[in-house]
This record gives sequence, structure tokens and C-alpha cells, in this order.
Amino acid sequence: MRFHRQEDIAILVMSELAQAGGAIVPLSVISRHHGVSAVFLKKIVRDLRLAGLVRSKEGVSGGYALAKPAQRITVWEILCAVDAKAQKEYGNRGTLPAVCPLYTNCLPQQVKRKVSDVLEKSLRSVTLAQLVE
Repeated sequence: MRFHRQEDIAILVMSELAQAGGAIVPLSVISRHHGVSAVFLKKIVRDLRLAGLVRSKEGVSGGYALAKPAQRITVWEILCAVDAKAQKEYGNRGTLPAVCPLYTNCLPQQVKRKVSDVLEKSLRSVTLAQLVE
């Protein structure tokens, strides 16, 4: 499985925030350390903030921190927060729709559904805290 660029960066940002132990981290620091555009990071943290995964602090000493403990944030939540296609297709429920409108017993669609279910279950079981250990 391959993640899209924004998913990779979202996991990177969340890992950086988890390692900061609750301290506010400016995006400029993450941008410098990882060579990622600050504009791209702003888009990603906006999505993470709207999903309730990060909180922001404005001003000179501003930046971002986790909105809840890393043990309570799953990789699935992070991916859903930044994956616009998944949000459109699956909604905020994080579940797959009926995927074959023409024939519900279509074998390729059944396989896709099974693989998606297994993948979702796995990603829901991995927490951000486990990633940064």
C-alpha cells in the first residue's frame, strides 16, 4: 500500500507533534527539518485541525500541538482527516459505501470491500503513540 503525499506529510506532522510532548511546534521548524513547503504544511494542519486532531496557537510563539493524547489518535483518523477523496466517497463515518451500483455480488467489488475492511481495521488499531515509540 502506498500513501499519497499529503497522507505521508500528515503522519510526519503528527509524529513531530507527538514527540514534542505537548509543546507548541511552529510549522517553520517542521518545514526546515523535513524540506516541506510551509504552504503545503498549512493546508495539511488546517485539515488536521478541522478534524480535531491538532490545536493551534496564534502569535509570535504560535504553532501547533496535539489536541488529544497520542494514544487516542489512530493512523486511520489522520489519513481520513487529510484524504479529500476518502471524505467525499466515505463521508466522515470512515466506512466504505456500497461500491458496485450495478451488481452487488460483483466479485471484484467484493474483493475490494474485503481488502478495504481489513485495511481499515488495521489502521484503526495503530495509534500515533505506537508510531513514535
